[in-house]
Amino acid sequence: MLETMKKNNLYLWLITLLGLITSCSQDEPANVLQTNNPGSRVSLTASLPADFAKVETRTVPSAPANHQLRCVLEVWDEDLTVLKVRQEMCTTGTSDLTFEFELTNSGNYKALLWADYMDATASSSPVTIAGLNSVAHYPDKYYTTDGSTGLQAVEMKQGSTTPADCDAFYASKNFTKEASALNDLKVTLTRPLTKLTIAEKDATNFGYFNSMNITFSVPSLLNVATGTVSGSKNWEVKGNANEFDNGKDITIKSSSCKTIFSQYFFAEADGTIGEITMEFTATTASGKKLKTITLPAGIPAKRNYCVNAAGSLLVIEDEPSTVTKITVDIDKDWTSEQEDTDVDPKVGDCYYSDNTWSTTIDKSKTAIGVVYWIDPTNKIKGKIMAKDYVTAQVWGPVGVDESAVGAIGQSIRNETDGSLGTQKLLTQYGSNADFKTKYEVFNQAYEANGSDNSPWYIPSKNELAELYTIYTNNNKILDNTLTSIGGRAFKLNTHWSSTENDANTAFTIAFDDGTLSSRTKSNNQSVRCIRAF
Repeated sequence: MLETMKKNNLYLWLITLLGLITSCSQDEPANVLQTNNPGSRVSLTASLPADFAKVETRTVPSAPANHQLRCVLEVWDEDLTVLKVRQEMCTTGTSDLTFEFELTNSGNYKALLWADYMDATASSSPVTIAGLNSVAHYPDKYYTTDGSTGLQAVEMKQGSTTPADCDAFYASKNFTKEASALNDLKVTLTRPLTKLTIAEKDATNFGYFNSMNITFSVPSLLNVATGTVSGSKNWEVKGNANEFDNGKDITIKSSSCKTIFSQYFFAEADGTIGEITMEFTATTASGKKLKTITLPAGIPAKRNYCVNAAGSLLVIEDEPSTVTKITVDIDKDWTSEQEDTDVDPKVGDCYYSDNTWSTTIDKSKTAIGVVYWIDPTNKIKGKIMAKDYVTAQVWGPVGVDESAVGAIGQSIRNETDGSLGTQKLLTQYGSNADFKTKYEVFNQAYEANGSDNSPWYIPSKNELAELYTIYTNNNKILDNTLTSIGGRAFKLNTHWSSTENDANTAFTIAFDDGTLSSRTKSNNQSVRCIRAF
């Protein structure tokens, strides 16, 4: 979150810019517009947002370093086709400013307001904007406001290595001008932005950070008149340590984290942002390589909300080609108490065919299973269970000691890693014509894998016991996710493991009471495959 001074910064500026000073009467505003037709005069003020209603000081805080605040007013006809008035004011905090303008003709109008930060040394020059001549215009810095439709198409222009420089506010107000002067116009300004902060939970890995190149797609245009955003812009956050709020301490869910980056961008009242690709380099001294992380499209981005997300994102790369994908489903009101969410997977999360996961089910993706175990040493890794059972129930032929067969060996009796025995058995028998009938459950695991690089397998004896324990403690959330994605809840019956006991039997676990036993291989028992991610 922004520090208190920065959080209040634009609001307090707007108080002075727009005349919210209690000593200035609305009937006799300061700096009254000099006109030969007093009835044409219009005065506009802005109301203070509710979350700052207790601010009682007129002291104007300092603008960000090397910046001044600009406030823009546009007045359009009712149809938003003819720009009647445009005024721009910039200040470093030494003046109290009020918008005063003339409207000769009675009628219905719409006022648009925009406030953002500019260079401290910027000065205005006369230009033509939206067909209106001789507008005193200050150079646009972070947002373009001087297009052919003015504030009806404010465009994101560039970011800043200090994200708070890009803070901005907007408002619109319909009003009717009668024959007499109009002095009671009031509007409430708010942010058209979301602030995204991504943080690292692992302090050790954050210590390896050297630089980043973050890319994602965001809305490019804001229509101040309607509050809608549109268009798409490829946004890049490219910087080193201490830029884009990098390295700032932030507490998320009672955990001390380090900010990787923060950024402001346009958002709908309830929208999402595009895929975020996060490339990192580590310091030379560390001798490490860091993985590329991809946050898929669909992260919530709500206007006037902060999204504070923490995860184990700076991960040491085992192989240069490794890519990890993470799904985020988080939101946080900008002005209420902090509500933060991890980006790490959780037990009960839905897992998709594109190797992403989320707590809230994304129906646009293909769900293949449910996260049930998280690696305590690397919290973006774990295991998932298939969303449904295989239809086969026979383990394999009776009387065959698989541990003595060629490529299979003792791996079929491995008690901790079912993938070893499963894959060795598939390698040995997968091409045999009778494999489908003699090794039904293994064949169905084989067929489910196809060309996948992270294959499904039948859990070993110990993995099945672990799955039983986790399910017993989390059965409601696991069953709920399974059924929500079109799968089946767990059966409270006996399940096969991949671990052979002897030539005639293999180990099973009863999911009603956790009993471990060995059953004849030709028996019919349930099988639910698992896989690592």
